Amino acid sequence: MKKIILSLIVTLLITFACLTVFVKNVKAESIVSISMTDGASIRLDSPSGLRFQAFVDGVATGNEVSYGMVFYNGKINTDDLIADAEKLDIYCAETTSLKEDGSFAVSMVNFPSRAYANNISARAYVKVDGEYIYSNNSVTRSIYEVASQYSDPNNDFVKSIVNNCYEVTYNFNGGNITYRTHEEMVNDFLNDFYTATGTSSEAIDLYENRGKFGSFFANTEIANKWMWAVELFRDLGLIGKETGNADYAYNETSQNNFEQIIAGEGANLATYWPVAQAFECLMTRSYSKGYSASSTINFGNYEIAKLIETYINGSTYTSVLGKNAKLATSVYKPGYTLEGWYSEETLTNKVTNVTAEMNVYAKWTPNTYNINYVLDGGSFETSVKSTFTIEDEFTYPTPTQDGATFIGWYTDAEFTTKVETHNLGKFDNITLYAKWDLGNDFKISYVYDEGSLPTYVPTSLNEFIEGFWKEYYVWSKSTLTIDAFKEAVLASWSTGASGDYPLIVLNGQDTTNDAYFVNATNNRSRWVPWFNAFSAVVKEINGTTEGWASPFTSYKRLYEVFTTPSQNYWTAARLETIYTSATVQKQLITEYSKGDEFTLVGLVGTNKTFNGWKDENGNTVSNITATMEGNLVLYASWIDSGLTDEEVLDAAAETVELPPLFTTENNALPVDFEDGISAEWKSSNTSIITNDGVVKSLNKFETATLSLTLTYNNTSKTYDFDITIHVKTNLLVVKANEYNTANMSNVEIVNGRLELKKGATYGTYTSDAHTVLSFTQLVPTWSAISSANATVEFQISVNVGGTWSSYITYCSGGWGLGKQNKISDTSNSLIKLSTDEIIVLNSKVGTQVKFKLILRRDTTSYATPSVSQVSFALTSTAYSGGTYSLDTLPVNYIKHNVPKLYQQAVPSIGGVICSATSSTMLLKYKGLSFTDKDATYEHRYIASIVKDYNSGIYGNWVFNCVAMSGYGFNSYVARFTTVAELCHHLVNVGPVACSMKGQMTSDQKDYYTAGHLITIIGYEYENGTLTLISNDPNVPSVECRYSLSVFVNTWRKIVYVIE
Repeated sequence: MKKIILSLIVTLLITFACLTVFVKNVKAESIVSISMTDGASIRLDSPSGLRFQAFVDGVATGNEVSYGMVFYNGKINTDDLIADAEKLDIYCAETTSLKEDGSFAVSMVNFPSRAYANNISARAYVKVDGEYIYSNNSVTRSIYEVASQYSDPNNDFVKSIVNNCYEVTYNFNGGNITYRTHEEMVNDFLNDFYTATGTSSEAIDLYENRGKFGSFFANTEIANKWMWAVELFRDLGLIGKETGNADYAYNETSQNNFEQIIAGEGANLATYWPVAQAFECLMTRSYSKGYSASSTINFGNYEIAKLIETYINGSTYTSVLGKNAKLATSVYKPGYTLEGWYSEETLTNKVTNVTAEMNVYAKWTPNTYNINYVLDGGSFETSVKSTFTIEDEFTYPTPTQDGATFIGWYTDAEFTTKVETHNLGKFDNITLYAKWDLGNDFKISYVYDEGSLPTYVPTSLNEFIEGFWKEYYVWSKSTLTIDAFKEAVLASWSTGASGDYPLIVLNGQDTTNDAYFVNATNNRSRWVPWFNAFSAVVKEINGTTEGWASPFTSYKRLYEVFTTPSQNYWTAARLETIYTSATVQKQLITEYSKGDEFTLVGLVGTNKTFNGWKDENGNTVSNITATMEGNLVLYASWIDSGLTDEEVLDAAAETVELPPLFTTENNALPVDFEDGISAEWKSSNTSIITNDGVVKSLNKFETATLSLTLTYNNTSKTYDFDITIHVKTNLLVVKANEYNTANMSNVEIVNGRLELKKGATYGTYTSDAHTVLSFTQLVPTWSAISSANATVEFQISVNVGGTWSSYITYCSGGWGLGKQNKISDTSNSLIKLSTDEIIVLNSKVGTQVKFKLILRRDTTSYATPSVSQVSFALTSTAYSGGTYSLDTLPVNYIKHNVPKLYQQAVPSIGGVICSATSSTMLLKYKGLSFTDKDATYEHRYIASIVKDYNSGIYGNWVFNCVAMSGYGFNSYVARFTTVAELCHHLVNVGPVACSMKGQMTSDQKDYYTAGHLITIIGYEYENGTLTLISNDPNVPSVECRYSLSVFVNTWRKIVYVIE
């Protein structure tokens, strides 16, 4: 059954005045009720139009009272027709007073003929001191509908309306289901969904059960009936479809957006909407508000294009339209584009506007879609079909690959859904993945035109024997297996003859001859010394004048060494002489079997550093793992260094960047360096931090040394890193390196940061559940580099009593440095967002958190946004407070050189930018300058960055820290519990910004604040007396000192940390 959607574009011309007339100081009783009169009437007076009437039973008491109606173009539920609706085009007209019978009327006038058939919905209200009281009912009529029933059909105005409206029958060649209203169509969808999934009819329940959408659309019958809706939303730009999915695959991005559209909740909807309006609300691209201060609202001067979708699944649809109204241009048919409407079935004469009663016929052009073949090493021997239309049917081509058997095409990279033929009815780009049977044995080919294989001096006889056979076998280019090769060689040597396997040039062993292993050009420098040592030992055993004078004896002695050397002849000392005189070359492993695990051998350069083996996609391959399969072609990668081995190690050590403060329990210490460099870490105190980077000492400042030993070729060197550790159990920090790669979509970890993949403009990461101390409040922060064109959206979900809340976003659409970012207070049944804090509702506690990061950029020409960490500062009664003491401070005095900025110097906003000024001082302390942005007041520029453009405040804790992190730092909100903890932080990390409230009495100024941010830059602790040194942006001199008692009484225990 074919599905079709008819989109009627209705253009309304609306003008409205901005003056509202009020009835002042009305002395009367309270409103009893207000109701709309059912129906509407024709207004014949000039200007003529459509009149709606309402009755007020009683009057209102208030300083300012007005009476009016809310108008909407289309049919709508009464409860949604309100003056301040966020998702609708709304027009209001207000009259000055009531008539004696308690009625008032409002008219829409000056209808253009094309709008005669438009349904207009109206709802009455009384506005008392800015508060609306609405009628319990609304009325929907078109001026054509009313004119058709008018008592005087000969009235010129009435006749002009009736005579300028025509029936238009659209012919679609469709099925047999027609949806006359949005509600009818949506309800049919919901009934199918409830039946298939067993969910209820509550929209919020539908949203909570969003995970069932995938299986719902996987059902073939359901897909045939409803997949057109997904396609429509994609065409309208409301949802996207990720590359690589099958025709009816339902990816996470599509799923989330579609759920929000249907259920009326989520990022695409600011507030809850009944499901019957969800489609229309989302498809209305712009929302206008208009007001008129008279009893008429004029359709004359202000044109607004309104997209109204009527959903059709039938062969025809008849509609009444006004003269000159445009025929539908957004009609939808899966897999086709509407070329236009024609006045006859032969599709000869094209029409665009309504001029009379007419039958019109749709002409469709099939769309062209692409096939992306992922061959995975295979190829096509001839050209193949790479595009198709919905009308095409064919068998997919068969690729080939040397040494492999083609299993088939699959619609997913995990090879779960196999396809062989392309059937009729597909209407989207598709990606097919080739699956191969590669067997169990595979080849490794190496490509390099410089460098050499590394060598080593054996430390045991067995190591020498193993290395000798590997090198000799590769050099010989034997077609035997290595075991057969050894057997053949030893068989010859056991008889005292070289046979087909001579090692050296007899009676002239120094002669270069590439036909002999020892004397070969590339081997002589390593193997002639071994040969000389072997000859000397043989001479000692045989008592002859020349160790190789008797090849018979010498080859037999070789046989003994390589099999079972007699202890009578081959003493431990003699054997050691043999194997320590050899310099063996490591060999490239050229074959492997599935299940093998080993490390690949690297190369050694003369003036270059080997940078690893790269596959054909440029990915580094260091090891063969048990799950790998397939032939490999590996290419040597080099770095021009001209360095000695020790200099190579020094350069590698310089790349190690440990955090200035360890804030997480599990820390991934870097062990992956350029190929050929091995690494080993050791901790100076494993009770504080283990060799693997696991912190054992919590809720106190600790110091330790991590020693890194690097080895390259035969050179080793150890580097010490002194670290500071402060892992707080009331602060969860999740580094990007800890993110679960299985939860990533179009993102990856690069140099410790979460980034969009190359070529991606949208990607997501959804975290696993993180268990934390039970908490009543938390403040999250994400440390991210971003821009106005490349943003990061942070969403949080909390587990309360075993139930996960829906996600709450901190900045819908994403936060970007330089963008006018906004945050809105919002809530669900379990948690709420208040300014910058998440609060658990109903006197309950949260025990786990999950977060979602959405990375976006406008185009790939913009640098990707990136995230280094996410943190959560908890308010928890379970937190012990940590172990901090002023008596254990390492120094009695510290003052960081933090640049001074006075907030009040900034015109207009100086009184409200204490937070932005403190953030600017911290950034300048880190070495940044913003004089290129604002030569006079750098903190004015940062204020524009940290501002919440929704509330207008500059002191949003989260926005300030995210802004500081945008310059490449880890910055976050933390909760400290004692001044001692703050002082230890000042010594071990640096200055912080502190949130204050109360009487601020310093040595420079005395004032009261209801909310203020200052920067603490140091302290002085002498004779048991502590003084805090501050850069207070509200003090003209900026630097001042606060006593411990004043500070404790005003500090709110919130700090901005920048690392």
